[in-house]
Amino acid sequence: MLPAFDNWRAAARFSALLLVLLALPIINVGLGLPSRAEVYNGLRLAGGPYVKTRQQMFGTTGDIDVAFLGSSILNVAINGDEVQRSFAAKFGPDVNVRMMGFVFQGYDMQYVMARDLLEHRRVKMLVISFSGPRAIRDRPHVQLHNLLRWGEYPEMVAGRPLQERAAIYASSVLDGPRQLLKRLRPERPIDAADDNRSLMVFDPPAARFDTPAPPIELTDGTRDEFTFGDPEITARQKHYATLISQLAAEHHVKLVVLNIPTPEEFGEAKIWERTDWRPLLAGDSAVVAFRRADLFGAEPASRFFKDSVHMTAEGQERFTRSFIPYLMSRYEELQDQ
Repeated sequence: MLPAFDNWRAAARFSALLLVLLALPIINVGLGLPSRAEVYNGLRLAGGPYVKTRQQMFGTTGDIDVAFLGSSILNVAINGDEVQRSFAAKFGPDVNVRMMGFVFQGYDMQYVMARDLLEHRRVKMLVISFSGPRAIRDRPHVQLHNLLRWGEYPEMVAGRPLQERAAIYASSVLDGPRQLLKRLRPERPIDAADDNRSLMVFDPPAARFDTPAPPIELTDGTRDEFTFGDPEITARQKHYATLISQLAAEHHVKLVVLNIPTPEEFGEAKIWERTDWRPLLAGDSAVVAFRRADLFGAEPASRFFKDSVHMTAEGQERFTRSFIPYLMSRYEELQDQ
């Protein structure tokens, strides 16, 4: 078998290069990190809705009345354009609804994006979702390295186990070369025409749903309508859910946690939620859901879901039309304060 290196000098050069690559997250911090807006530049279009997210977060101006922020599960379930139209008809043309998102559920990714949003824009109401498959991976989001540079948002790793902090550092190593290159050659932002708010637009759209399902807000009085856990939420998930709510409270933002059903729940009478979020959420937070039967009747899941978590055009239409009246009522309460 041939040796890996011709001589000790070649081995030393390789070792030095490897050490530099492993230390790049710390080197980048020492050199000075590009702006948070710059982080979103250069991300692949096929990797998720990051171009549209960057545009709605950094490429537009003005206060945001309602911001939706979550994974593709939320992005597909809600028609942002319909929310915008409904709110504008009731509250005036200056109302501003925006959607931001990513692919694959991850509470750490959701926190990073929420902090980017709330530290750069004034938001009145933030709608998020922790919904998804019952079992989710308890490790850093697969694309976290694209948005989080080591040394930023230290509260994310403060007090966390060494293995978890090491995993986040390792993810930062993956994106270290790209962040270094941004200092030498900043990437130009790519923005699409700002002609829609939705991240997922169906063509053709579904027929209008005129019998909205009644919302069920999680309270002591409605708790019996829910079932929780199975599996139990992990300490890591609790950590980031709490951080998100604390962030919203610090910025005086009304936080709404939206329960989004999945096909695996069609055989159950109760509303499944990952946990009773109320003890974990700070500030003015609410958890809202809908009974599956009220939304979809006795029809099969295949009519409303195109896969295990994402809705069809008809599923989106029914879910969005049902959520809008609740959202309006909570927004009106903010207007009265």
